[in-house]
Amino acid sequence: IYAYIFENIRSIQLEALLLSLLSIVVLVLVKELNEKFQRNIKVVLPIDLVLIIATSVACYCADMEYVYGLEVVGHIPEGLPSPKPPPMNVLSEVVTEAFGVALVGYVASLALAKASAKKFKYT
Repeated sequence: IYAYIFENIRSIQLEALLLSLLSIVVLVLVKELNEKFQRNIKVVLPIDLVLIIATSVACYCADMEYVYGLEVVGHIPEGLPSPKPPPMNVLSEVVTEAFGVALVGYVASLALAKASAKKFKYT
């Protein structure tokens, strides 16, 4: 990881790095303050949501896509896409992973069922 970072250090966009570092500092500070003054404050500030909204508004107002050349997400479609079957040509590539996920899900639900049966004295 460090080798990759140092190989590509020249491609870092300074504006994006500074915005990211500022966001991390604000996030950590507010989280620490929330924990420290947990008993004194009635409502915990949802800093994650506030930070996302604030940085989004800042990027939009500063026109960072054109001024600084930072990539933005663009148009986000509304609603959920309509359901459609997956392409069958990828089935051979994902079948082993899908089997693993199904097995883990089965074992987790079985363990939960056994724990519930023991707790509530089911047969």
